[in-house]
Amino acid sequence: GEKGFMLFGVRVMTEGSLRKSASMDNLALFDLQPRESNPDAASAAGYASDDVVHLSARSRDRKRGVPWSEEEHLMFLLGLQKVGKGDWRGISRNYVKTRTPTQVASHAQKYFLRRNNHNRRRRRSSLFDITTETVVGSTGEEQM
Repeated sequence: GEKGFMLFGVRVMTEGSLRKSASMDNLALFDLQPRESNPDAASAAGYASDDVVHLSARSRDRKRGVPWSEEEHLMFLLGLQKVGKGDWRGISRNYVKTRTPTQVASHAQKYFLRRNNHNRRRRRSSLFDITTETVVGSTGEEQM
């Protein structure tokens, strides 16, 4: 009959060759097929990702975000007033053209978190302290 077993809806065959793994060096003892003497051929049987250097293994440098300028934030607030919460693509396309919709959404998330937590603890002042209310209040009218 069929050899193997079902695992997560996939038939796993118990007969056949196993690929090499760093933790399975002793498989050569159980392999009935004769070993090749060519080391290049042996390494060719390994995983395709064996030679890949992953990003995490490289220098742990990570691209830091560029802080938002006050002008970008004011344009964000204007867009928020005009098109409303949630249309980050619209705000990105028509108001804050220097930022992607994802960056606008992230900025909005931080902005609303900061607004909601403002009373709990006094923090150092931030760009996020500039709200639609403070802008409208300071100009005396809705003109930005």
